Amino acid sequence: LGTLAFGGFVMGCFKVLATMMAFLSRQTKDDTSLQGAVGVVICSCCACCTLFIERVLKMVNDLVYADVALQGTSYLEAAENVVHVAASNPVTYVLIKGSATTVRVLGVAVIGGVGTLLSYHILCSTDLQLKLGTIFQDTTSVLKTSSILGTTFTAAIVCFYVAIAFMMVFYQTTYTLMYCMLSGETKRDAW
Repeated sequence: LGTLAFGGFVMGCFKVLATMMAFLSRQTKDDTSLQGAVGVVICSCCACCTLFIERVLKMVNDLVYADVALQGTSYLEAAENVVHVAASNPVTYVLIKGSATTVRVLGVAVIGGVGTLLSYHILCSTDLQLKLGTIFQDTTSVLKTSSILGTTFTAAIVCFYVAIAFMMVFYQTTYTLMYCMLSGETKRDAW
């Protein structure tokens, strides 16, 4: 839990620092003196640097926790390991991350869409309502009086949340397996 807290603290510090630098840059923008111009340049450079570091940390943050679990390192050592692995295999890293993200988005869309369509079909089908009526007493009268669109909308929300949860696990697993393979290659190359 300490590593999770430290990672959140580091991410939060960089976010606050970047926001403060951007705010100072905007405040000094109206100053037309030489000191104001230097202040704007310094604050803008610092804001860009902190935003860059924050984005790099955000990009590798998922794998940092995987590295902590696999190798037992601290958060900062794990971040360094992940950046080293990503930098040593940039094409593979980007391709796998991009394809896993694409599969995650498509999976959420397909699972959520098919679940929604299936629930709408079940609610509108009179044959299925008759079969349900023979199994469960008084279900056909409830289905006829309920709002089909409201029930379908609720089913869509449930389907999409289940799809998001499933695809996030898929994405993290794929991403972690990719990191394991790439870190193994990096260690073999180092020997």
